[in-house]
Amino acid sequence: MDSKADYFMRHKDFMDVRFLFKMLVLGGHELNKCWHDHDYYQLVYVSKGACMHHMSGKRYVVGKGDLILIPPYAAHKFSTIEKQLVEIVQFDLVPEFVEGTPDDVFGSANLPSGMPVLRDLQAALETNITKLSINSGAQVTLESLVDNIRREYNERENGYQSMIRADIIKMIVWINREARRIVKQQMSCTVLNRRDRRLQETIRYINEHFYDELKLEDMARMADLATGYFSFLFKQATGKSFVEYTNYLRIHKSMQLIRDSDMKIIDIFMSVGFNHIGHFNRMFRKITGVTPSQFRKQFERGAEEDVM
Repeated sequence: MDSKADYFMRHKDFMDVRFLFKMLVLGGHELNKCWHDHDYYQLVYVSKGACMHHMSGKRYVVGKGDLILIPPYAAHKFSTIEKQLVEIVQFDLVPEFVEGTPDDVFGSANLPSGMPVLRDLQAALETNITKLSINSGAQVTLESLVDNIRREYNERENGYQSMIRADIIKMIVWINREARRIVKQQMSCTVLNRRDRRLQETIRYINEHFYDELKLEDMARMADLATGYFSFLFKQATGKSFVEYTNYLRIHKSMQLIRDSDMKIIDIFMSVGFNHIGHFNRMFRKITGVTPSQFRKQFERGAEEDVM
């Protein structure tokens, strides 16, 4: 049974009529812990830590990488977990935001009526999936969209409304695809058996410890599977071999450190789990198309151009 909301939130009370969208980045002490509902859609991405979300008579943990879908007029609230930090990125939007273009961006031009992006979101919501737990590969795509929206919203350069709208539309279509994928998986196998649970637990361990020295035999033993069978199931689940997958995680993390820190490349390659600089350079170039030094120069050049 759904809980009754303590209060109701209207978009017109806090949204600019010319730009029917709002973004908030909230820590644990800022979460809305009272039952409430609203007349707009809400997408919530957990960027750090974990907390509890309550909606539709259910109470469940949401953690880093999870995306919560909250439709209009659905009573819900958050609560914190003891000794657990959390950060969420909350996007509030109304249908007009993605179905039409405000005059202050493109004059009198409008997008075609009945644009299907909100129908995509509603389709995802109708699957009764209120939380999407994103795997590490898809998480890269989602985090990129979230980061772009945060940057555009905070910097507010010319045309930022159009950039945010475009990324929100991408996110909604992507959500619908993920929801459909999850439903398909649930239809084919309603209950994961022990083998699948152990495999997923092992993949989760790899995602969290990729910087350690990981051996295929050890991971197979953790999943309680023969090495060859583990390799087969692992590639089915991730689309990559064990070596390809760990290299991908390590290179993705190194890209983040090169871009966002002043660490030396020789320190970065060791911190993400590589033992030899030559192997690191080869894998980095194979995945990105450039060397680590070239990758850093590209971002430094971009930063200089922004300043100029």
